[in-house]
Amino acid sequence: MPADVTLPLRRTTDAATIVRSATKLDGIQALRALAANAVLLAHLTVIERKYNHGVVLLPGWFDGGVFGVDVFFVISGFIMASLTTRSWTGFAGARAVRILPPYWFYTTLVLVASLIRPQWVNSALDQAPSIWRSYLLIPGSTFPLLAVGWTLIHEAYFYVVFALILALRLPYAVAVAGWAGIIGAVWLLFPAEAQNQASFPMLALAVNPLTFEFIGGVLVALALRRFGPRYPAVVLAVGVVALLASIGLTPDRMSLTYSDGLWLRIGLIGLPCAAIVYGMAGLELHQRLGLPSWMMRLGDASYSTYLAHVLVASAIGRAMVVLPFGGVAYEVILLVACMVMANVVGLFSFRWLETPMIRLGRKLV
Repeated sequence: MPADVTLPLRRTTDAATIVRSATKLDGIQALRALAANAVLLAHLTVIERKYNHGVVLLPGWFDGGVFGVDVFFVISGFIMASLTTRSWTGFAGARAVRILPPYWFYTTLVLVASLIRPQWVNSALDQAPSIWRSYLLIPGSTFPLLAVGWTLIHEAYFYVVFALILALRLPYAVAVAGWAGIIGAVWLLFPAEAQNQASFPMLALAVNPLTFEFIGGVLVALALRRFGPRYPAVVLAVGVVALLASIGLTPDRMSLTYSDGLWLRIGLIGLPCAAIVYGMAGLELHQRLGLPSWMMRLGDASYSTYLAHVLVASAIGRAMVVLPFGGVAYEVILLVACMVMANVVGLFSFRWLETPMIRLGRKLV
């Protein structure tokens, strides 16, 4: 999910060299920008219905944008398998200083807001979030203070396992095969415990089927390294069509977010996302991408945009709901303002909050 700033990519036809050495491909950065804004659009379907003035513009299926997080999970696995570091301590330290300070900043904003106006924050949750679990990214029976932080709990778990892989010097293919086997075995032997997040939150996280999306990203990197890109444009097109079809043809998309529905999500959403990541990275290796610089900047800022977008959109919605006019004009202004300001805040946050942490992280690797 977080982007890594690197030197500009040196063009080469050696796919293995690029996949091993590059932690920032233009195509992957573009995917980050698209994924963050897809999640933003999904949440705007809620914002619009909460603060509308009689007209709703976004169709309900836009809530499928929440599956942008699946793209992020695949990208995380792809990037981890592309790193050249062999130091697990350096990797763990760099990841911690990379993701935690921005997350803590926005979590603290939510905490302050909850103390001032409790009804503004997480009002839909059945129980109050745990403050210490929220800050430490420890899974619990409910969402963290910053609700989108649930994905970072998964990311932190990925990083812990990956650091263990580095510490044991395990081959990536062997490690992820064993990891997948353990998850499958637990679900077969202890299915009730595996999906009981309320009673066994740590176990539910460790064997969550969404982990297969991270593993899928690792396999994408290994495939590109070993075989080079094969028909990336075709794979990309198939992935996009399959993803859109899965979103459009699944009437109850929320069913893909809990318990057994997560396994179906791996097939309907995870596999197309892996194909999209493969296709975009493969096209980059073929030197066929000419993406605009503004998209790269939005990709750089995607982590901050993701963390901040609900806060920004909610603030704009609360400010605009008092306006005396409504109709289509109001809804257009609301949606455009939320889209623009969420990305602007993300860009500023990346510049002043994330970039210093990236520089510090480089020194640790």
